[in-house]
Amino acid sequence: MICKRVSGTSRPPVTLAEAKAHLNLGHDNDDTLIHALLLSAITAAEQETGRRLVTQTWDYYPGGFPGEDRLYLPWGSLQSVGGVYYTDTTEAETEWDAANYRTVSDTDDAGFIALPEGGEWPDADPWPVNPVRIRFTCGWHAGETWAAETATVEGDAVTPTTANGLAYQCATAGDTGTTEPAWPVAIGGTVTDGTVEWTCVGQTVPEPIKAAIKILLADLYQNRESVSDVQRYNTRAVEALLTPWRIWRRF
Repeated sequence: MICKRVSGTSRPPVTLAEAKAHLNLGHDNDDTLIHALLLSAITAAEQETGRRLVTQTWDYYPGGFPGEDRLYLPWGSLQSVGGVYYTDTTEAETEWDAANYRTVSDTDDAGFIALPEGGEWPDADPWPVNPVRIRFTCGWHAGETWAAETATVEGDAVTPTTANGLAYQCATAGDTGTTEPAWPVAIGGTVTDGTVEWTCVGQTVPEPIKAAIKILLADLYQNRESVSDVQRYNTRAVEALLTPWRIWRRF
């Protein structure tokens, strides 16, 4: 499997503030260290689950079209497919019309593109190296915690002060109101907040995964530079938290 990352959000699934609260730290002396260890813990959680946790866009090269009517995509929590491309023996890349396939993304597991009944994959002599490229966006959503009377631009994302597992994206720029709105819980639902309009765009990173990241972070922070033949963190707790979210399909 060959995957190349195209872009991604700059907001991690666990923020520095959340990490410091978990570590019960009230100073900034170790912020640089904690940030580095947090990234390591996030990477470990992604490797363990076979996922990419927050919104990212990737190019996937499956090696060719499959012999079945489904082509599965890696990393889980598929949001959308930006395009399916194939390269023939003339080295000309062609985008396949999206009307020829259906994107199945309503699953936390591996999403896929599927042929309609009677449909066929493109019939072309393939280029011998990476003849098929699929651009897709995956991961859960992330956002800053909502705050009153805050200037907001289109595309900004927030989560409620009392987490409900959903993220909301700014559809109309403006300033948030003095009181927090009543957030819709249906994907695509909208709410007006001051002069801002928010749209519910999807789920945030599940709390069990965030909890596992915090456990790993605490172990890395508390036992840094120590030498041991035994893992110090609670392996059973981390496994119990991450296993239900693991992508078992291999690519």
